[in-house]
Order: sequence, then C-alpha cells, then structure tokens
Amino acid sequence: MSFGIQYLKLASMWGQGIDMITLVSAPTASTSAVTSLAAYTFTANGNLTDMAGASSVEVGFYIGTNADYTQNTRYVADANKTSTGTFSYNATNLNASTTYYVTAFANNIVEKAGATVSVSTPQGSVVLYSAGQTTGWVFSVCNCGTANGAGYLEATRMRIYAPWWGGTTATTSTAIDLTAMSTMVVDYSYGGQSYSTFSITNGDSSSQALKYWYTNTVPSGTAFNINFTAPRTISVSLGNANTVQAYVYKIEAFP
Repeated sequence: MSFGIQYLKLASMWGQGIDMITLVSAPTASTSAVTSLAAYTFTANGNLTDMAGASSVEVGFYIGTNADYTQNTRYVADANKTSTGTFSYNATNLNASTTYYVTAFANNIVEKAGATVSVSTPQGSVVLYSAGQTTGWVFSVCNCGTANGAGYLEATRMRIYAPWWGGTTATTSTAIDLTAMSTMVVDYSYGGQSYSTFSITNGDSSSQALKYWYTNTVPSGTAFNINFTAPRTISVSLGNANTVQAYVYKIEAFP
C-alpha cells in the first residue's frame, strides 16, 4: 500500500505549535481495455476501486508511446471524482499504425498508477489527392481528334479536359501502396457527355468508371471497392469529353 505524509500544525493552550504527521493512503485505480479504437483516436478506460477514505479523487491516464508510463503524457479524466467506479478519456490526434501505452492513475495527496496496457492503432486512410495539392500528379493527353486536352492542379481542384475522340489522364508521380486498403472515395463533379467515360484505377490492372455518358456509375463521395496486390501508380482518366470538364476535389483510400 502507498502512503503520503500530511503535516498539520496545532496550537497548544500555552501558545506553542505542535507538529502532527498523518499518513494518507493512496487511492487505487485499475486500467481497462481501450474502446472505440481507430487510426487516430481511442477511448482509454479505467476503474476507481478504492478512494482511500478521501471525499474526492483525481483520476486519469498516462498515454504515450513509451513503455515506461512516467515518460508519457498525463491526462486528467476527472479532477474531482466523488465515488468509486469507471472513468474514461478520449485520446485524439494520435498516429496510425502506432503502439500506445495506457496507464490509469488515481491521486489525492498520493498518486498511484494501475497496470499498463498496450494498444496498436490501425493503419489510417491514404489521401491520394486533396484540393490545393500542387505536386504528385502528372498529366498526359491523347489527341486522337481535336487537340485541346489538358490537365491542371489548381488552387481548389484538379481540372481535367479531354479532347473529342481523345483522352486526358492524370497519374500519380510515384507508385502508391494501397495493398492494405479496401475502398476508395472520389469527390468530383462532372456533367457527362455522350461516349464519354470518367474513371479511376481500382486494381492492379482494372479501373472503375465514375461516370459513363451521363450516368453516375459511382456518385461523388461514394465508396467503391478496390483490390491491389502491389504498389502501383493510380490514374484518373477522362475520354471523349468534348467541351465538358471534370473536377476532382479529393481522392482517398480506406482500410
């Protein structure tokens, strides 16, 4: 059992001070398994099992990447917990694919830590393109008809213009590892055109049509399945668009 020392000074009837020492036992908290685990957040859970006679107890967690809990950041979940029972803390702004150590503590005058539990955050999403990005993609044009295709990385979007009977393709500058990803979402706008296809790579040697002619095969912001077995470049293609341009605002893959 852990104890703290509390000093009291009493006045005697003769006007002299008398020092008294009181031993204060530490409250006890246990660490439970985390819940709501995601790539960048989880909920730490604990249980205050003994208040050691105190009317209120401070409880919280040490959370960080060091196995020695004293080297991790201290977070207070409840500064004045007045009864035994569970408590929790939402840990945010974490790193994906990282092992974290969580240790519950209880404190009155004396602090006592519970056991340490470890948890690994899962892999996060992969953002292939976001609005305002000015590098990472290159454009190629097949001028099979009129020579007016082009592609641009602009301040608020990726803009693709394909020639009639030709096509324009935006391709990532390097291979992207999406082998751990299972779905993809593309935020885009494109009005459509007869004979036109707007598509994106969704597998090792396949592509997913986002819009064919005037039909939204996959509406903007809707998840679709992907299947990659090795890193590769990803391409967004627009063909036979004539005077209609496609705009891309974000491309993101998810586990």
